Amino acid sequence: MRLVWAALFTFALAAPARAEMLESHYTPRIGQHSQIRLTKCTDGAQQSGAPAHECVTFVYDEEIVARVGDGYRIRYVATNVEGPGGRTALAILQRLPLDLDTDASGYPLRVENRQALLEGMAHSGPQTDPAASAEVTRSYEQMDDAAFASVVAKDFLPLSEFQNISAAVGETHSQATQSPFPFFPSATLSATVDFQVDRVDHAPGTAFAHYETHYDPASVAHALEAWRQSIIAQQTRPAPGESLADARFQMTIRVDGEVDLASGETRRAHSVRAVDATLNGQALHRAETSEIVRISPPQ
Repeated sequence: MRLVWAALFTFALAAPARAEMLESHYTPRIGQHSQIRLTKCTDGAQQSGAPAHECVTFVYDEEIVARVGDGYRIRYVATNVEGPGGRTALAILQRLPLDLDTDASGYPLRVENRQALLEGMAHSGPQTDPAASAEVTRSYEQMDDAAFASVVAKDFLPLSEFQNISAAVGETHSQATQSPFPFFPSATLSATVDFQVDRVDHAPGTAFAHYETHYDPASVAHALEAWRQSIIAQQTRPAPGESLADARFQMTIRVDGEVDLASGETRRAHSVRAVDATLNGQALHRAETSEIVRISPPQ
């Protein structure tokens, strides 16, 4: 018998422990409302001469309007803006509700009210440089549905990234990706994405996960230069700056999320986007942090 116990004990030491699996399912109720609080802070040099550090908080009402295919139609309506220029920003945003058609995890696939949004953006752009506003509007018009949705709904993307998760806790999943540059779709951005479920706290019913995206510097420089050359070809205004083909960019994004196990909803996501660039021998740094919190039901 002693030999049997010794063998079992040795096997227990040698056999790897089975990793805990996280299976979260995002199933919001149609008609459900949540409050979304989004705080964005920027650091770094800004061409506009704005302060090097600035924070603004946006408050939205999120409504699950309907099922659309395997996903949902989700509407975001601004209800408050706290920070510099808050009153002006709120007046603009309240006229531009965002209606997204999403996949099953809430990731935006298209903007249902795209044309109304484009018209509103065109009238809300800076009047000091009409040519620049026209170029931005034209870039939006040329995007396909998926690219347009990912750009205008950029701030809400972290919510969907942690919904409908099926992954082993503590294991890193890496994936090489290629995606069109939204402002010039024929150019490609290459990146590596690492995703991990860090831990699961069963007592409060919360899972913690994160992902990091590292963009290939050469693909970023080439995409920006291709977009710049397309503007020159259109001859709508003088060339914006010097060539970016030899510029060096380091662009990374890290997002940490908290998922409610009962509902499968992302309740909090903290994002850090950092860009370090060398342009014509000058080093530039810009970082943006954002904290998005979902409160259900709204307070």
